[in-house]
Amino acid sequence: MILVADLGNSAVKIGLFENGKLVLKETVDVKKIDEIDLEKMINRNELEGAIFSSVVPEKDEDLYARISKVTGHIIKLTYANAGIRIMYKNPAQLGADRIAHAHFVKHYVKVDSIVIDIGTALTVDAILGDGTFLGGAILAAPATILEALVSRTSRLKRIELDLWPSSFIGKSTEECLKIGLLYGTVGAISHIAKNIEMEKGRVFKKLLTGRGGKFFEEKLIDFHYNPDLNLYGLFAAFNDIKRR
Repeated sequence: MILVADLGNSAVKIGLFENGKLVLKETVDVKKIDEIDLEKMINRNELEGAIFSSVVPEKDEDLYARISKVTGHIIKLTYANAGIRIMYKNPAQLGADRIAHAHFVKHYVKVDSIVIDIGTALTVDAILGDGTFLGGAILAAPATILEALVSRTSRLKRIELDLWPSSFIGKSTEECLKIGLLYGTVGAISHIAKNIEMEKGRVFKKLLTGRGGKFFEEKLIDFHYNPDLNLYGLFAAFNDIKRR
């Protein structure tokens, strides 16, 4: 069995793979890393090793301490051990979660792909079928934009972004915010994806993941939603690094 963990800005996603299949997964608030008890989840005698990705370096040590209680074979995924071509000007700047996306495409999709991950941030990744990371874009996710607006304006209040507006012409401040934040995000994703394809002169497979991905699935009809894309990408990266 292989343990994988994806440490994001808001949450830690943990998965356990057996015979190539995800047999257990759990999501924990990033503020509660110290409460993760992997010893209750896993038989350490059956665990071959673990891999984790992180975009919150200050929390790495806490997560590493949790994982080290069940295995001594721990890999931290970085650009240095990625095993894929990274076309960033400075590969060290590329987040490990996006490297996991590249491994997912390389091992499971095997065709040129655009991966959208919607969490605290929203990332757009252009990845070739062999896992080459071409580049992409980074936006703020709708909930993050809303928090910034509320904190910097006196009259805008927090609203729930849980329903799609029925019109593109808002008749209240709440409706206007929903239209701008939700449909604005759909428009940004669609525009960037379309122009990536135009720039490269071919069609890309389109993938969607992240906490916010499920909500946007119905509007991004060309995108295939996979909530476990990062976990499978980490599993593929573990096996790739082990082979090397």
